Order: sequence, then structure tokens, then C-alpha cells
Amino acid sequence: MKLSKPLISVIIPALNEENNLSDCLSSLTSQKTTIPYEIILVDNNSEDNTFKIAKSFSVKAVKETKRGRSYARQMGAMTAKGKYLAFTEADCEVPKDWIQAIYDFYNQNPQIIGFSGSYTFKNSSFIMQKMAPFNLALSSMLYKLVTGNHTFRGTNFTVQKKYLLQAGGFNHLAVPFDDVELGLRAGKLGTIKFNPEIKVLTSDRRIKKRLFTFFLEFIRAYSRIFIFKQKGYDLLYENIRN
Repeated sequence: MKLSKPLISVIIPALNEENNLSDCLSSLTSQKTTIPYEIILVDNNSEDNTFKIAKSFSVKAVKETKRGRSYARQMGAMTAKGKYLAFTEADCEVPKDWIQAIYDFYNQNPQIIGFSGSYTFKNSSFIMQKMAPFNLALSSMLYKLVTGNHTFRGTNFTVQKKYLLQAGGFNHLAVPFDDVELGLRAGKLGTIKFNPEIKVLTSDRRIKKRLFTFFLEFIRAYSRIFIFKQKGYDLLYENIRN
């Protein structure tokens, strides 16, 4: 939606996503809402037709040549004009009421920093589709028990821009958990919620046929960043999604 003063800015980092991007942008450009919003696709130095596809949808397409999801997200946040920043991924599809649901939840909870939604897998097995929201709800509950607050999940989260700026933006040394780490800092400024009713569909390519490997990568990278406080990108964490 092309408007001079959007209320919500949707930001999508993308690296070589020509096979997934059209479905994502189609779902975003067909929203049923009267809320003014913009869509920002950040091409993270792709080598395929990602940027060309984005331009064909008449969304705001910008380039971030420094590779890394955190750099792309930060570029999108700095480009955005909206009060609320909503983040998703190029292999996701959002429901037709996603923008409206985001606005309604902020309207009901005006004091919050932001919130995360839920997700399930598309074109996956029945077990995997049921497992995703269950694991997300469980991990969110455990995270809040430990930290006293919820955090952000890159597939489906939103934050008020002023608080993202106050928190210092995305930490490029916290990849692949730059979303969670931002939530840890932003959470010191106020409340972050978890709303499992606001859902998106996403690809299972991160874990398909490599579930055990993924969990090993996850545990190692999480421990490195949040327990041992090490900096920098984990070279052993396979970059299946930007």
C-alpha cells in the first residue's frame, strides 16, 4: 500500500528468495484493512531475481549490500516511516487480517514495546504443523519464566520504532539470534507480549530432513551468545535462510 504516512511498516529481509518471495508479497499486498501500511523488501545483495520480483509488486525495495539478516533488518527499520515495525521472512505468508490484527492488538495494549506472534509450517507433515506452535508456546513460556518478559521471533514480530531506536537497533554480532537479543534489550524498556492468535505460515526448510542437526546448531549458537557471551556469527550455523 503506497501511502505517504503509513502507520505500520512491514520489513522483509531477503537473500536469493526468488522462489518464495511472490507468495509472501501477494499475501501482504492483499490485506483486508483500512490501516495505512507500507511494505519494505530489503534485498541483502541477492544474486537472483529477488529485487526484480519485489519491484514488480510495487513495494518499496531497497538494497543492503552487507550480507547478514541483522543488517537487512536494520536497513528496513531505518527506511521505515511507520510508528510500528512488523517483521516477517521472505518464505512466509501472512493471513489477510495480519495488519489489522497487529493494529488492534497495539490498540488494546498501547503501553507495550512490541509483541511476537506464532507460526506453523506450510506444505509440511501433519506432525510438523502441530509441533511448531506447541514448541513456540512452550519456549515462550520458559523464556518468560527465566527473563520475566517475552522476546521477539523473526518470523512474526512487531516493535514500536521508537523503542527499537532506544534499544540501539539490531546487534550484528548476535546473529543468528539478533531478533531474540534485540528483545532482551528492548524488554528492559517495558513489556513485550506473546500473542499466539496472530499467526503466519512459514517454510520448514530450516529443519526439513535435518531436525537433529538443527537442534545442535540452535543449542550451540544460543549458548555461545547468551550463556558464554561470545560475539560474532557462528560459522557452523548453516545459512539456509538469510
